[in-house]
Amino acid sequence: MSKNIFIYEPYGTGHHTGFLRILLTEFARHNDWHTTLLTTEEARGHPSFAHLVAEFTSKLDVVVAPSASPPSLIRTLAGSYYAEQHANFGALRRAFRKLSAARRFDFALLPYMEAVGVHNLALRSVFGRTPWSAVAFGLRFHFREAGIAAPPRSIDALQRMCFLRMLKSPALVGIFSLDPYVARWANHPKVIHVPDPSSPPPSLDSRECRRLLNLPDDARIVLVYGAIDGRKCLDLLLPAIAACDPELNVSMVIAGIQDRRLQKALLRAQPATQLRRESRLFEFDHFIASNEEQLLFAAADIVWTYYADSYGSSGVLVKAGQYAKPVLASDTGLVGRIVSDERCGLLVSGPDVAAVTRAIAQLVTQPTDAEEMGRRGFARFSGHTPDAFSGPICAAIERADRIVTGHRTG
Repeated sequence: MSKNIFIYEPYGTGHHTGFLRILLTEFARHNDWHTTLLTTEEARGHPSFAHLVAEFTSKLDVVVAPSASPPSLIRTLAGSYYAEQHANFGALRRAFRKLSAARRFDFALLPYMEAVGVHNLALRSVFGRTPWSAVAFGLRFHFREAGIAAPPRSIDALQRMCFLRMLKSPALVGIFSLDPYVARWANHPKVIHVPDPSSPPPSLDSRECRRLLNLPDDARIVLVYGAIDGRKCLDLLLPAIAACDPELNVSMVIAGIQDRRLQKALLRAQPATQLRRESRLFEFDHFIASNEEQLLFAAADIVWTYYADSYGSSGVLVKAGQYAKPVLASDTGLVGRIVSDERCGLLVSGPDVAAVTRAIAQLVTQPTDAEEMGRRGFARFSGHTPDAFSGPICAAIERADRIVTGHRTG
């Protein structure tokens, strides 16, 4: 059956473009499915987004939403995060109303629900009778009941109420959550857990990967991967590695585009300078293509998944598991809970440089334990394939007409 699908994705970096590629690849298997992608000028200008559009030109129409700024009062009262959700939701609602009148969409999909916010979707109409779904990344209102450590927020009770209200929408087909604890908490047929997806890696030789990357063959390498900004907590990791016993021969790889403010400050400070002088800091300050990503993970011994003020899913954690690499993480948030449950790495409590140094030393000096952690990570994440993510979403799109019709007549 032919499907005219609408997608709204205002961001073009990191996992956003990766998830779009997975979905569009699955959509392309249906010859009669076509997608209209509403995005922003900023997203369209990102290199990964440009690659995506070029790959799916025949199956994809890209529409750029006009830039929207929330009223200053909303930014003052709600903060920049919720003000951005407000602006995104307004842009989505205006564009969808105009586009749907001309294109008659069969389905609408939000690959990143947090771009517009649970409260907006629950309290304000946007899709009307068009069947829709969303992928949830970082919901936190269920953390206390699920036993996931995170600072309490006054907004959690409101978001919980809004989430339950949203589930009552007849046109909502499903909320696909990367967090398995959301589905357990909700116990609702519309809340479906899907794995945070990553393509299974090829079989690679670590020594050869290091040679290709010009990395030392005999060092113990800690990998920091992704968008290199303040959330990566390099202010914790750099001095921790600088303080490691020289006999452990620990080096650090930072792979990904570096935030310029962080680069000017932290990456020019004493710990980074020391590590460069000792040839123990290696930087890949550019967009990382998939072939280079494979080399980096295969070459690493330990993967850093400790994040500041970020409590949701982590694609880096999934990749580390698929490459059977132990991780170092905070004991908070979803990452901390999964690492604790699966015992696929070591947890550090609080921003403690000495504790990070000790954890690195433990992984380096106890290689048998580290390898076992890697094996447990592989067992947990080897099934997080693109098909396992996109399959349930495509199945929901295929059955949407029947489900929504049932709600209308039931």
